[in-house]
Amino acid sequence: MAKKWKTTEKVIKKFQEKYKDKAATTLGAVLKDVDPQKIIAINESYDYPSILNDYKMGILKESVEKNGWTNERPDGIYLIELPNGDLLVGGMGNHRAVLAKELGIPSIKASVGLVKFL
Repeated sequence: MAKKWKTTEKVIKKFQEKYKDKAATTLGAVLKDVDPQKIIAINESYDYPSILNDYKMGILKESVEKNGWTNERPDGIYLIELPNGDLLVGGMGNHRAVLAKELGIPSIKASVGLVKFL
């Protein structure tokens, strides 16, 4: 299932340029359920679709095939939620975000920092 992924760094840069005259902050991260289909960006250190076949993804796929999606360590998936509801991987959890979206998992637990306008 092919998906188009943006890079977190480029999305943040465009957001900052678009709203340069508005003050914004990121609230402290909270654990919450999110829809993986709303995750639009991964870190630029990963390339899609290459991430689907790298070593870490292989281990993760094996675990999910054996145990199902367990939501273990939701604090290990850090997402940034923009005011429009889009989610960006903010450092950790690139592989889990991609796999959850690829598999069509309806909801995952993640640590989410919410961007709010002041």
